Amino acid sequence: MSLTALAVRFATIRALQGRTFAEDRVFDSKINPVNLVASKESKPVIIVTTDDDNIDITGKGLRAGNHKLELVIEIAVTQKVTVEVENGDTTEVITIPSSDAGLEATVGLIGWQIAKALSADGGYWGDIWRTLVTNVHSISSRRGADDENGVRYAARQYIYSLDHVEEPTPGESPCVGSAWDKVLIAMKADADYAGVAKLIEAEITGGDYLPWQIARGHLGVADDVAVIMGTKPVKIDEIVQLAAVDLTDGFTIAEQRAGELEVPENEA
Repeated sequence: MSLTALAVRFATIRALQGRTFAEDRVFDSKINPVNLVASKESKPVIIVTTDDDNIDITGKGLRAGNHKLELVIEIAVTQKVTVEVENGDTTEVITIPSSDAGLEATVGLIGWQIAKALSADGGYWGDIWRTLVTNVHSISSRRGADDENGVRYAARQYIYSLDHVEEPTPGESPCVGSAWDKVLIAMKADADYAGVAKLIEAEITGGDYLPWQIARGHLGVADDVAVIMGTKPVKIDEIVQLAAVDLTDGFTIAEQRAGELEVPENEA
C-alpha cells in the first residue's frame, strides 16, 4: 500500500552502501534466511527489508497518519574482518578475528556504522532518508548466531520503528524540493531504480484529475460530500432569466436589464 515505505527502503540501501564493513554487500529484501545469505559471502552482509506498518488515521485520509513502520536491517558476519585505519600520516591494518568475541565485535561495529550513516552521513541518499523519516519511535536489537551446516556466523537484527512523510497525492506532481521530488530525481539517476521511478511517477501523476478531485483525494470524501463542502462544481441543468431586482434604496432593476448584470466572482 505504501510508496513511501518503498522509498525509505531504497534510501536505506543506498545510504549504507560503501559506508560499513559490509561495503557494497547491502541486499534488498532477501527471501532466504540471513544464515543462508551469509554462508555464501566471505565478508559481512546487510539485508534491508520493510516489515509491518501500523497507521493511526483520523478521518478517512488513507495517505496520511501517524506511522509505525518497521525498517528491518539484518547484519551477518562469518569470517574475520581486516580494516585499514588511518593514523596520522600512516595507515594501520587491523584484523578482527573470527572468534566468537571477534564476530560479535564486528557486528556491533557495523550496527554503529549503520546508525551513523542514517543519522549523520549516508551522502545524498542519507539526506533523502532523513527527509522521508520524520520520527524514529524506537530501535530494537536482536542477536542471532549459529554454526549450522558447518558455517559459523554472528548476526544481529535492528528494527527501526519510524514515522514518515505522507503518501504522494494522486494526480498531483510533487512540489519542487519536496521529499518525493528528491526521491524521484535520485531514483531516475540510479541505473537500478530508474525503471521503478518511472512507474512510481506514472502512478502519482497519472489520471486526468480535476482540482476538486485532488481535493477530494486529500480528504477521502465521497462525491456528494464534496458537493456540500463546495469543492465539487455544481451541475447547471437550466439557465433561468433573472427576475427584477429591488434595491435597498428604492430603485428597481427591470427584468430585461437584470440578466445583463455582471457580478464579480468573489461576490457571487
